[in-house]
Amino acid sequence: PWCFLETLPPFLKGVKAQQAGAKSLAKKHFDDIGRVLQARYVRGIPAADLKSGKRKGTVQGYGDVGLYSGEHQTAILPGMTHPQGLRWKLEHWPYWLEHAVVPLLDSWPKPTDAARIDTMLKEKRFAKLLPQGTETKIVPHAGARAVRIVDLFGGNAAYARSVISQALLFQELLKPSDKGQRRLRNKYGWGVGPFTVRGLWMECSKFPTLTKSFPQFDTATFCPGFVGALGGIQACNLEASTGVSLTALKGGNVNWSKWDVQVRFGAWMYALQVAKPSARMHCTELEATLCFFLRYARMRSSDPKSQQYQAAARAIGANLDSRVVAALYGKHHIAEAKAIIARA
Repeated sequence: PWCFLETLPPFLKGVKAQQAGAKSLAKKHFDDIGRVLQARYVRGIPAADLKSGKRKGTVQGYGDVGLYSGEHQTAILPGMTHPQGLRWKLEHWPYWLEHAVVPLLDSWPKPTDAARIDTMLKEKRFAKLLPQGTETKIVPHAGARAVRIVDLFGGNAAYARSVISQALLFQELLKPSDKGQRRLRNKYGWGVGPFTVRGLWMECSKFPTLTKSFPQFDTATFCPGFVGALGGIQACNLEASTGVSLTALKGGNVNWSKWDVQVRFGAWMYALQVAKPSARMHCTELEATLCFFLRYARMRSSDPKSQQYQAAARAIGANLDSRVVAALYGKHHIAEAKAIIARA
């Protein structure tokens, strides 16, 4: 979101106050965030338009106007305006991350720990889903015979085991089987969806510091799929070439939160890796490439003056002003954030 830099200092201060149990101080900092968001939301809109109801605010913005950039908009919370909803998430999601997500990650086996993963798959919560582990059979597409999951990944048991573990982790983050984590998810993680959780893998992609801190994520074998990549999937004809669909039913609804949908999506990523192994691309890179591929195709097939072209260009970032980029990536922002974190 474009509002990230403006909200980062009060956000960090608010989270630190939360952790210290200083509720009133935390509220003050998150109220500051709310004021920043509201100011960005209405900035540049004539007062008469706001008063008459002709305009409420700018959601998709650029620079110092608006809240989000492109598809990075998160879920709308019922009964709240866009600024109110985003403020609520920034205040509550950190608690969900600290008290539900981190404990879940701490309990999760590393993707290379075959013995622990096999033991985990025998637990009651997963045994019914995967009675034979990587040998469990699923129907790859409507009308097809069931095949072993491992066969979707060229018979590579280690690769398939990692994909299954990652897909189950993704499902647990969104729909925890543990009652305590589910309660925290419902209370503090309201509005979190597949696109948001997908970002955890994206952040860890080939990033040594994060992969050392969170070894449970394996971006080499897995990246959560979401609707943004489907245009690229269709353009590459991956569904037909692999014989794998996102559901076993023709025209069935795709539930991105489910482990089997993510395993099917993983089979597409594996096919791309096999097509050009010398590239050594992680699944996170491939998924991002597919998302950008569709935007690039739209740019190539559209008039540069058209709204379709401009929207695709904004999503890619091809039209970013160099001064805006410099402002976004200035090192002083990181220095300020580190100082806040280090402060007692």
